[in-house]
Amino acid sequence: MTDRNARLRIPRLLAALALTYAACAPGPARADDHPRLRFPVACNLHVDCWFMALPDADGDTDKARDYECGGQTAEGQSGTLIALSDRTAMEKGVEVVAAQAGTLERLRDGEDDRLRAPDDLKAVAAGPRACGNGLIVQHEGGWSTQYCHLAKNSFQVKQGDRVKAGQALGRIGLSGATSHPHLQFYVRHKGEERDPFSGRKPGTGCGGKPNPLWGERVTSDSYGLYDAGFAPDTPDFSLISQGLKPPLPTDASPKVLFWFAYFNARAGDRITLSLSDPDGRTLAEETMVQSDDRPRQFYYTGRVIQTARDLSGTYRGVARVTRISAQGDTRTQSIERSFRID
Repeated sequence: MTDRNARLRIPRLLAALALTYAACAPGPARADDHPRLRFPVACNLHVDCWFMALPDADGDTDKARDYECGGQTAEGQSGTLIALSDRTAMEKGVEVVAAQAGTLERLRDGEDDRLRAPDDLKAVAAGPRACGNGLIVQHEGGWSTQYCHLAKNSFQVKQGDRVKAGQALGRIGLSGATSHPHLQFYVRHKGEERDPFSGRKPGTGCGGKPNPLWGERVTSDSYGLYDAGFAPDTPDFSLISQGLKPPLPTDASPKVLFWFAYFNARAGDRITLSLSDPDGRTLAEETMVQSDDRPRQFYYTGRVIQTARDLSGTYRGVARVTRISAQGDTRTQSIERSFRID
């Protein structure tokens, strides 16, 4: 089964982050050169943080294409989003760091960290505080970077400070127009947006040879199975996104369900879920094909367990996502969870 309401709404006016990690600190950009940006979040990319949307490179209003002409974007998206799994991960404290040396030009703090209802989210996105708690760093050669949705009172710098590449600025939060913990990272040259993956202005077309602004190559076409668990009834994925997991089934539960979530779902992904009982017998198994591109997707499977009271022991759930790239490469990721009924 799939939660059809699980599509993450990305406000059109939001721009977002883009990332890479340089093995060593990059040097300052020359006035006639583009910067060599470094990874601006202190996390392990594709392991505990993930790309959720890239800039919309297609200029047509009825299409959305990333710089490689893929679907890892949303209509009107002018930047890249990098997300954490949920609010629980956010509350552990994930630092945002300067992508390049520069001077902190502007800073705003004081916006509360909270999830917003859809109507409130839309109103905030259209207003002057869509970025929430954020800051802008000016770099050499007319370049600047902007960081949005930081946690309230998490800043470790002040306006006018000179910052080094990799220096901690604050932490990822839930301020401003956001429905999921993530960083919005803008790159601009002389005031104009740039796609850090291609080096081009968003909306000017996809394909062709990119000229990335990163200190080293970043593989953006990735997906991450970032969370999974069990539930005694249909899981509420809006609560799971906040880090509020459903209770585990017990020997009195009428059902045993296994669920999982993954970032950057692509049309054509092949998804397999299986649930087995303590004797290793398959209780439920489903295979499906992802119908469309989504920044985030949830699935679950399971069944009514009339004999659960008699079957104490360990239950096991496994989810697999297989993707065939445009080049014909096949990749499979999996996530496994287990729990015990005594």
